[in-house]
Amino acid sequence: MEQVSANASSQAIPDLTFGIELEFILIGDGQEMNQQLYGSGAPAFDALFHSKGRQLVHRVLSNHGVEAVVNGFTPRDNIGGPMSERYQKWTVAPEPTVRLSNDEQLLLPEGFIAEAIELKSPIFSLQDQDYWRGEINHVLDTLQNNFNSEQGLCPSIRLLVNETCAFHVHVGKSDDASRIFTLRTIGNLYQLATGFERVIDELHSADRIKESTWAEPTVDMVDQNGYIKIPLFTPPSSGWKRDADPDVSEEGTPLTWCKVIEDLTAGSNDPNHVVTLNRALQRLTGGSRLVAYNLNNCIVPDLWPLPAYRGTNVGASGSATHYHPHDPQRASNTWTIEFKQHGGTLDVRTVFAWVDVVTAMTGLAEHCADGGFLEREELHDLLQEHAEDASFGPAEFLKDVLKVSVDTQDYYAWVWERTWNNIDPAPAASNTYPARMLLRHNAVQMADLRSRAAVVIELDYKLRSKQYGMFNSETKSTMKDSMKVKLRAAGVV
Repeated sequence: MEQVSANASSQAIPDLTFGIELEFILIGDGQEMNQQLYGSGAPAFDALFHSKGRQLVHRVLSNHGVEAVVNGFTPRDNIGGPMSERYQKWTVAPEPTVRLSNDEQLLLPEGFIAEAIELKSPIFSLQDQDYWRGEINHVLDTLQNNFNSEQGLCPSIRLLVNETCAFHVHVGKSDDASRIFTLRTIGNLYQLATGFERVIDELHSADRIKESTWAEPTVDMVDQNGYIKIPLFTPPSSGWKRDADPDVSEEGTPLTWCKVIEDLTAGSNDPNHVVTLNRALQRLTGGSRLVAYNLNNCIVPDLWPLPAYRGTNVGASGSATHYHPHDPQRASNTWTIEFKQHGGTLDVRTVFAWVDVVTAMTGLAEHCADGGFLEREELHDLLQEHAEDASFGPAEFLKDVLKVSVDTQDYYAWVWERTWNNIDPAPAASNTYPARMLLRHNAVQMADLRSRAAVVIELDYKLRSKQYGMFNSETKSTMKDSMKVKLRAAGVV
């Protein structure tokens, strides 16, 4: 895999920490995997035994100098104890929300297994760019060379991502809870996410640009296969459109929604004052982790129910509202903002670009809260000038607002040129490879979701169905005209 350079941004690198979570599916011949793990004493193949893949990923990483542990049960098994001790190694964990699609499952050869895996990184210091870039590049390169190859550890194994997979980034201020985000910083971030949702959506594949389909508690939330039907990454607009509070009216605009956030989060900026899960933050998060910007790791208590259960005690946990800076419970909490909208990837350039975007957003939010190079009033001016400006697009957002690296700007310029036939090279597979049709089907499906045409169609639908909020007639007309230009450029009309 090609090493990607750390092209410095014109803005100083924020003093933040981060970690990544990569979701993917490992497929391979069960007998071959048993042989690799157990040798001649391999037990009889059991299709229900789903830890082979995790063990092999762990073995490969360990053999190539990557410190890693296997989490054999659930993604939260490593909870407990100081955060600084829990996240020092890569963790290979299961991921219950990831699975093959029905069509992919039909193409899985007899004797093959498919295992959903989440690979979680240790905590990185954002400012130590040479280290974390080298580490992430090495891990992804190791996976590609040892699994997606007929000369790999197990020739039948391939790694793939589909619509159920995600790439999450946790952004924090320290690895030991000594520094945590203030309410004001969180409010600033949510204003950026709300005010600029329509341009942020253009950074994603079509399947990640969705409104919420939250159901009432009485409605079945599970499909016929036992999988949850609701999106796991609903954007801020979904919460605004469905909140019964008159202050958060579905008739609002991005700017009126941002004003609500401003009023609700203009509280303490004391770094030793732990953010509580007050009514303001319940509104912003929908009381759930299943949102594009998950705040539940950096507020107390840390787990609240689905929006459908808002106002009840279903699923709520914890009663503490404040922790002393040196309290053991504070040290065990993650204290991160989790960015969940991005689709799954094992591409290093994609990983680096999205990390650049979310850390730049967080850094800007914190600078505004701290009265740095942009005062809080200037954040307001920034939103006033651009949030409802039809001519302001994602390129301007990246360059002028976030000031991300040139590498990141170039990456997204390439993304916006993708057509439906820009199929990523499928993992190496000869004409005799049993799962070659599955790999081809997956590659075509993902190419379609990532194509500019599919993305613009979703953007247009979201605009016309007023999911981005209400605009005055002149602004709405200009935005629709701008969208027509994008549709024509993408070959849709």
